[in-house]
Amino acid sequence: VGLDVLLSERLDLIQGKSIGLVTNHSGLDHDGT
Repeated sequence: VGLDVLLSERLDLIQGKSIGLVTNHSGLDHDGT
């Protein structure tokens, strides 16, 4: 899942920044949340 890859492998891209996440109602991460 793209979110999981971003958080586990590329956190440096967003660390210390304010970001917004646009998704739809079916978007899930590896935990199902």
